[in-house]
Amino acid sequence: DLALNGGETDVYNSTMQGILCGESVSGATGGVFSATSSQMTGVTANACTITLKQDTIDTTSLTGNPSPLSIGSSTFEIENNVMVCGDGFSDGPYVGASAASTFRFNTLVNISGEDETATPISCDGPVDASNNIIAWNSSHPGYCPTTYTLYDQFQSLPPGDGNEIGSNSTFFVDMAGKDFHLAPASPAIGAAAANACAAVLIDHVG
Repeated sequence: DLALNGGETDVYNSTMQGILCGESVSGATGGVFSATSSQMTGVTANACTITLKQDTIDTTSLTGNPSPLSIGSSTFEIENNVMVCGDGFSDGPYVGASAASTFRFNTLVNISGEDETATPISCDGPVDASNNIIAWNSSHPGYCPTTYTLYDQFQSLPPGDGNEIGSNSTFFVDMAGKDFHLAPASPAIGAAAANACAAVLIDHVG
């Protein structure tokens, strides 16, 4: 694991285990953490500044039911990441913002095939949660106001401009095989807000 207690750490094109920023670090005072084009098994942070772009957070190798992402009282920019879990009891990301933050263009997938009513996404504070794909295989509603977000068929359509529901069997090239490129007829194609792509010019694979 990589543990931060203050200071600033930037990683690129790396493979890591869990990331701890402030949370669960003895005497922690937060810190600044940035990861780009990297792979990890989870991120936990409290009172930090976090940037995650083009990363893959995959908990399928872990025992138990850990969430891929838990961020509290932080400022963050989380864009173009893939978060995947293999346990039906695992909740999706929790992102708690202390100031204006973004959670956009992320793909959240639970490949367990079991609806154990895990919470697909939770957020708190001033979070722009938009233009995401949430295929968490759970009928439990998320605790996060979203816009222009595609949910799978287990969800009831949540309020918010541009939100949609579709069958997760049509979303990706091979969901079970973790090929999360969009299928040719994926309902995610063209589903983002009309002006959203101007702010995010590089996709998950660069």
